[in-house]
Amino acid sequence: MAYQAPLMTSTNIRARPFTLMGWDSSDSDRQAQVYEALTAAATAACKWNNYRWWFMRKDSTFPTVSGTASYDLTTVNSNAMADMDYPTSVWWQHSTTSRARLDLISFDEYADRAEAQTTGATSTAYALYGGNFYLHPEPNAVKTISVYYMRKHGLINATTAATDFIIPGEFHRPLYVDGACWLLRHATVDPMALYQSPAFV
Repeated sequence: MAYQAPLMTSTNIRARPFTLMGWDSSDSDRQAQVYEALTAAATAACKWNNYRWWFMRKDSTFPTVSGTASYDLTTVNSNAMADMDYPTSVWWQHSTTSRARLDLISFDEYADRAEAQTTGATSTAYALYGGNFYLHPEPNAVKTISVYYMRKHGLINATTAATDFIIPGEFHRPLYVDGACWLLRHATVDPMALYQSPAFV
């Protein structure tokens, strides 16, 4: 039977670096250092060599509003995409059996197009800017937009929910804990510094 690394709870992940570093877990300065290092290690793992890791993939939807081109993806609906790093594809739902992929354009191009044509029955392109999602042409009906995206790892602190530790359980110890301890021992919280860690690489 193949070896399987023991899974760690979110409490274990937060507590283990204090033990390994020999630090007092009630020291607020040390807490800040450990949480920052854990976040950096998680960021490094999730962005390693720009791989599109399977556990980073996610999808969601949101409804358009007639006459509205801009949507804040962190609050657009109950499927808010505050954890989105970047979209991999975006689709416009024509009907229950038909949909079309939208083209990604720059915000400058979106602004130029919006000057020439503001509304249309079907949006054909989208732009991202300042945390907002812009559709062009501006939809003139309620439709569903499907977004497939790569998510980002959030900050780790004392109240981070277990579900926010998105790296699979078998990698918790080497990526979260060992990565964070390496950063702490080398007095850095630069995620890219982990390229120098033989164990992490």
